[in-house]
Amino acid sequence: MQTKLIAALALCPLLFSQTAEKSQAVSESITKIIRVHSDPRPLVELVGGPGSAANVQGNSALRVIVARGTPAGVAAVERIIHDLDTIGDTDSRGRNIELVIYVLLGSMEIADGRSESDITALAPVYKQLLAVFPFKRYHLLNTMLMRSGQSTFTGTQGMMKSLQNNADLSIPGSYRIQYDAASVSGDVSPIIHLNKFQFSAKIPFLSGTIKNKDGTDATTQYQQGNIGIETNLDLREGQKVVVGTSNVEPAGSTIFVVVTAKLL
Repeated sequence: MQTKLIAALALCPLLFSQTAEKSQAVSESITKIIRVHSDPRPLVELVGGPGSAANVQGNSALRVIVARGTPAGVAAVERIIHDLDTIGDTDSRGRNIELVIYVLLGSMEIADGRSESDITALAPVYKQLLAVFPFKRYHLLNTMLMRSGQSTFTGTQGMMKSLQNNADLSIPGSYRIQYDAASVSGDVSPIIHLNKFQFSAKIPFLSGTIKNKDGTDATTQYQQGNIGIETNLDLREGQKVVVGTSNVEPAGSTIFVVVTAKLL
């Protein structure tokens, strides 16, 4: 009996040591939430493979990665994630933005010989406009291309076509497009944000003629119409959006400004 008691007492330090080691191992296992700017799924695939220092899981909706393991393992995984996430975020900020702006004229005048084939690129938008604004004629007045970096003021200006096909104008119309800054959010389906997008135009139009005493036309009179659209704008890459309309002379005519964007 005494021999068994001595043997049991001899085992106590060993059992206590094993229990302490297990308790220490459990206490050293931590969980950490790591927030990321980019899509977490590619990051999880890179750092969470065989031999990873910690177990990692990602959530795209919340843009977080959850790491579980020892403090040293979690810290190592976190450093790698932040390095990769910083590289991706810097690359996104460095991409340029290309805008294509279309200016359409909708008119109740009967088609005057101008072809509508020039709005083929806007076919989906054209169908939507017809459903809401059933003008007799749509005509593409201008197409403008703009490129810029992010977080920079950008503007351009140029000449506008006449609203009236038969008007012999000595003073052409003009336009200006600008926005304060552009930014991009999202990776899977990026959204391009344009802060304070502005379109303005000065367009002369035929207002009438002064007749000579014999009834012939002597002096042609023109007036200038001012158009202005200003808005904050969000665009998905490749999406064509009607950002604004403005009624113009001649009566029954409307200008439509359509914008599409892509990342370069």
